[in-house]
Amino acid sequence: MLATLRAKKVIDSANYGMTAYTNNLPTTEVENTDDTIILVTDVSTKPELYGNAEINGFFQEVEVQVFYKLDNDDPSDFEAGLIKLFKNNNWSVEDIHPHTVDPKTYQMSAVFYFGYLEIEN
Repeated sequence: MLATLRAKKVIDSANYGMTAYTNNLPTTEVENTDDTIILVTDVSTKPELYGNAEINGFFQEVEVQVFYKLDNDDPSDFEAGLIKLFKNNNWSVEDIHPHTVDPKTYQMSAVFYFGYLEIEN
């Protein structure tokens, strides 16, 4: 399964009431500051678990960008829950970038990097 689809499935399972997209935001959502939106994009896929001259797994990494609605409360609880959600679904936390604010919309965003080791059968 593509890492982006796997990550979206994890996010959707939490029923956050937010829309999650993969790869690109629809043009209708690009300027949306009324809703919190999540975008999952692919970072890398690397062969892993070599044995008997075979590749037996792939380490997949995704970027999860969260674009918070303008009147959002403190996102700390949500972000801690998101990290725990991925950890509880066998993903690793690879990196977390600091919050940024869009200078045009004043919308805050956060960026997380999660990794998943997919073992081939």
